[in-house]
Amino acid sequence: MATSLRPLRSARRFIVGLLGWVAVGSSCASSDPQAVYERGLAESKRKDWALAEKDLTAFVVGSCFGAAPARGCREAALALARGYEARERWADAWAAVDNALGFPPHAKDAALKTRAEGLASKVTEALPTSLDAGTPLVLRYRDESPEAFWVRSVTLSVDGQPVFNVDKGAQDLRGEGWTRAYQATVAPGSHTLVAETSHACKPGQGTRCTAASLRRAWAFHCEAHQPLTLDLHAVVPDGEPAHAVLEMQRH
Repeated sequence: MATSLRPLRSARRFIVGLLGWVAVGSSCASSDPQAVYERGLAESKRKDWALAEKDLTAFVVGSCFGAAPARGCREAALALARGYEARERWADAWAAVDNALGFPPHAKDAALKTRAEGLASKVTEALPTSLDAGTPLVLRYRDESPEAFWVRSVTLSVDGQPVFNVDKGAQDLRGEGWTRAYQATVAPGSHTLVAETSHACKPGQGTRCTAASLRRAWAFHCEAHQPLTLDLHAVVPDGEPAHAVLEMQRH
């Protein structure tokens, strides 16, 4: 007796559709910040540093530098630091600890500052003293905050040393053009970079905004004789109250 193919085709369509829903569900779950955070911590506990770095970095970048940092930001940053230390990536570890200091709770700040000092020394020790194979480095800054904000100050530091500081006239850094903040030859290897800004809210602008003093740290790596440009800018994501966020891009 011949068997009808219609039930088989219907079953096949059902299974394909079910798999599609599972894929969509898995994708949504993986993009949930809390799920990414918990997965990253679990990976760090297993010392699966590559996966932990990917997930914890995604959580910290996406959830920790806005007006209201998510719960777990400090723990995530410190887990990143442990992974970097395990692989002797001292500049990355220092940046992770420095960022962790900006997230609550702050009961153990003194111990973390001591840890950061030790990591900063390791960053310096790992760099060659000669600049014979130095890297041309350029830092550029642009403030993209809207009219509701008043830029009060901007400071950039490389390897713990301030290289650009503007308080009077900092409002002139707003706009579409880039300001060349620093240019020098640096040793090849891994370095640290910190941006600090202060934004106030102008009265009567009709936009709710959040005044804030921002600080964010990064690590960057220089190859011998390979010019490097780092663009730092303050941006204000959509939403209210408006809040500036610091970002960095390399070219």
